[in-house]
Amino acid sequence: MAYQIDLNLFDLIDERELGDLERLVALLDLLRAEKLIKALERARRGRRNENPVRRMWYCVVACALYCEGKISRIRAELQRNQDLRRICHVRCVEAVPSRYAFKRFQQALGKQRSLLEEIFDGLIDQLHTLLPHLGRHVAADSTGLMTHKSLRKDDGVEREGSWGKKRTTRVRSDGVEEELVLEWFGFKLHLLVDAAHEVPLTFQVTGADESDTKHLVPLLSRLRERHPLMRTETVSADKGYDSAENVEGCWTQEVNGEPLHVKAVVALRDLPTPEEPIEDGRHWADLVLRPNGELCCERKVRGGDGRVERELVPMTWVGFEADRVSHKFGCPAKRSGLECLRYQSCNAGLSQGRTVRLPCSKNWRGLPPLPQGSMKRERIYKGRTSVERAFGRLKGPLGLEHLPVRSKGAVTLRVMLGILVLVALALWRVRQGQREHLGRVLAA
Repeated sequence: MAYQIDLNLFDLIDERELGDLERLVALLDLLRAEKLIKALERARRGRRNENPVRRMWYCVVACALYCEGKISRIRAELQRNQDLRRICHVRCVEAVPSRYAFKRFQQALGKQRSLLEEIFDGLIDQLHTLLPHLGRHVAADSTGLMTHKSLRKDDGVEREGSWGKKRTTRVRSDGVEEELVLEWFGFKLHLLVDAAHEVPLTFQVTGADESDTKHLVPLLSRLRERHPLMRTETVSADKGYDSAENVEGCWTQEVNGEPLHVKAVVALRDLPTPEEPIEDGRHWADLVLRPNGELCCERKVRGGDGRVERELVPMTWVGFEADRVSHKFGCPAKRSGLECLRYQSCNAGLSQGRTVRLPCSKNWRGLPPLPQGSMKRERIYKGRTSVERAFGRLKGPLGLEHLPVRSKGAVTLRVMLGILVLVALALWRVRQGQREHLGRVLAA
């Protein structure tokens, strides 16, 4: 057990605050931080021990849960709330750790990132045991993390972030679409979230000037490497991740000698992509591949004046062949009942009619494993908003909107503590029998 509970603890707590403090005790127990505490105690051996490691760890977790990560707020709460002091093993008001003690402990905690990641991976594995579908459909996105800018560079410590910029559009109340530009100084958080339960699964902190598009496949690879039993089927992302390399990498990238086989559902950017003529096995040059992935064939019909008219009509999508990494298209006259004067010549001697196989390598953007325009693709893409809600919780109740730190290590630590709180609370809710709204953070 990671938290040492006094049997008479809850008998002494004010009934008005019982729910919040029970949540903190459950959180401290689920984090399983004994290995981390022992490592920090070994690193401190031989030094003063006015603020024991266990006390500081409990206070830091309470700070992330209740006080948006702000040291001044958790110190004020510890001085006011004797029940919280009792849970955090703070004997009296005079024993509340100083601001310097908090900062020094956070510096020591940042050096134990591997143990923090081990705690995080353990929580995800426990969740996956209780929720077998966890990670089947995921969503990816990034958000800016604003930090202070430091002018000191002579100490050799990485303190500087970078300038980031994001462009987006919105429709005003009068129906006019306008472009918005957001600029910030600091870092960028790339996050992979379970689309159904809104639980963070893995993350990466980079400079604010880093492009989103090159971090999608590494996030999926990291998730598969750390949780090989978790099988991801689809990943949804916005236009910032639209590239042929991403769609191909999500399907073909190998981890531990096995391809990911994840279907990327990425919104397409408006690019000036021309239509491409396609030849099938019979060398009929009557096929055209459109940028949206439609394969069209030439249809002949007789007009009212007796003339033969030609038009391009989309062929019927038959299915995706994973072993060949290709899509099958059928004759629209055979499968959809369209009238066509070429019906006999195209389908003669073929029980299924004319069938064309088109490999995804022809155009990974237009021919992803999950075809453009399908109802399933639209349904999967709606899950992308789950990552936006996760960002709202991290930036709101958990205090990542504006960080009063400068180094990448300090920012990563704050992000890690916030995500640990989200995942541990989700695990706590599942153990209580709740299966919906697992990503919520209730106000203290």
